[in-house]
Amino acid sequence: MPFFNLNLWFDYSKSSHNSVKIEKLKCMMVYFERITSSTEPVGVLTFSRYNLDNPDKNTIKNCTKKIRKTIFLSKGKIEDCGGAVQLDFANKYIGGGVLNSGCVQEEIRFVICPELLVSLLFMERMSEHECILIRGAERFSDYTGYSSSFRLKNEFIDTTKKDKYERIMTDVLAIDATKFRVKKDQFCEKYFWREIFKSYAGFFANWKEPKGQLPCLATGNWGCGVFNGDFHLKYLIQLISACVADRDLVYFTFGDQKLLNELSKMNQILLAKSVDVKTLVEFLLKFFDIRQNLNVSVNDFLTSILNSDVTSDK
Repeated sequence: MPFFNLNLWFDYSKSSHNSVKIEKLKCMMVYFERITSSTEPVGVLTFSRYNLDNPDKNTIKNCTKKIRKTIFLSKGKIEDCGGAVQLDFANKYIGGGVLNSGCVQEEIRFVICPELLVSLLFMERMSEHECILIRGAERFSDYTGYSSSFRLKNEFIDTTKKDKYERIMTDVLAIDATKFRVKKDQFCEKYFWREIFKSYAGFFANWKEPKGQLPCLATGNWGCGVFNGDFHLKYLIQLISACVADRDLVYFTFGDQKLLNELSKMNQILLAKSVDVKTLVEFLLKFFDIRQNLNVSVNDFLTSILNSDVTSDK
């Protein structure tokens, strides 16, 4: 990160960004008012980096684990999903534009949990197969809106329990997706495997949970929005990585009921056909081949092939 200060939050030369910067400052004031008006804050945060050593396509291609059921929610927010590992749709430089005018999923998370900002000081750019996991960040603010409509709603009292190390038991997992200037560029093996290994690096990270239990993953439209990712393809990539890593997904569509219906239908068909990871990967690789000559969406292609007799014996 080239700088670490709040100077740009006081730069109002671009009127379109002024309201967002003011709301960020309000969130920061909520934080400082809380920690200076009570007893000395007590707690611990841990910052960890995990790298996927020697990523092997065959680990995914030959995986016979069945596709798992996804829980879809059109309402609610990732940070409200207690007990789950909560995804940060990160920039490769963690925090993204939080100290400037940026105000999408990652930046919002960092201003409602300001202690996450510490990571900008010592967490360098993530590599292609690397993730960052932060445990213990307390939430101080609630909000409404997104991007230019972001507004501080009120103070938030975080009642999440702490572990034996005095860390709030909230895990924030930062993984960065590829940003596409041209949307069609993502429909190829090169970027498919990049996103598979990036998400798998995060989902497979070596967390030590009691009794070997693995928490579910609270996620959503990772790599979509300003990164121009395809909603259906990005869901399937996360689903594949989660299944290989033996984790369940809780997927938030942030008010998009149409998308929820489409993804839910896709997941239901995969479950009904008892499709495994290997087969789903084969379908997607086939899709990349035919899409070069045929303009078809991944949703239409997969729905069509799943409703055919191709998977009837699987």
